Amino acid sequence: MLTVSRDGSLSVARGDSFSLPIFVNASHYPEMRRYSMASHPGATLYFYVMLWGQQPDSAIFARTLTSADANANGDAVLSMTSAETESLPAGCHQYMAVITFTDTAGHFVRDTVIPRNTFTVED
Repeated sequence: MLTVSRDGSLSVARGDSFSLPIFVNASHYPEMRRYSMASHPGATLYFYVMLWGQQPDSAIFARTLTSADANANGDAVLSMTSAETESLPAGCHQYMAVITFTDTAGHFVRDTVIPRNTFTVED
């Protein structure tokens, strides 16, 4: 089972599968405006699980999500199989999400949409 805490930390039992819609805020806090992956077919969302202090390029789990992975609300949906969570070491790790897209002026944009937060794998 996946647990999402109020602070955004995630906790999963090893061997469990889950799907989680990832809300991308297209505005600035406190305003909340959904960035629809379904409406932006060129956007790519990268989700990383890292050992504490590790960089995303050496993450222990990485998933690339596109508009093909969007739900009816336009949110990218992250899914992990039971085999994928089983392969993660038990303990306290970190996760983050980064989106890339081309803006209306044709510029490449890379934005961290979920800063590092806790990802716990329970044995």
